[in-house]
Amino acid sequence: MAHYLIQGGYAPEAWAGLVKNPEDRTAVIRATLESLGGKLEALYFTFGADDFIGLGEVPDNIHAAAVAIAVASTGRYRNFRTTPLLTAQEIVQAMQEAGKVHFRPAGEARHS
Repeated sequence: MAHYLIQGGYAPEAWAGLVKNPEDRTAVIRATLESLGGKLEALYFTFGADDFIGLGEVPDNIHAAAVAIAVASTGRYRNFRTTPLLTAQEIVQAMQEAGKVHFRPAGEARHS
C-alpha cells in the first residue's frame, strides 16, 4: 500500500454549507478511501493556508489520483493536494538506486 498526505482547504461554498449543517467529515473520507481498498490513518483540521490534512493509504498512484480528481471535480475545495509519502526503508532503496543513475545537471559542461 502506498501512503499519502492529503492537504487542502474548503471553498467558501463548502464552509457556508458546513456552518449551516455542521458535520464531522471523517466517516466520509474513511469510506471513500476504503471503497478503493485503502484506509484513513488520521485526519486533522488546521489553521492557516490549509483547512485540513489527512494521512491515508491506497493501493497506488492511480487510486490516489482517482480520489484527488473526484474531490477536485466537486468545486468545493481549494488548493487540494495529494503528496506521496515514502517510508524510511523506501527512501533508502531510492538512495541506493540513485547511486546507479548517471545524470548531468543543467548548465554543467559536457565532457567529450
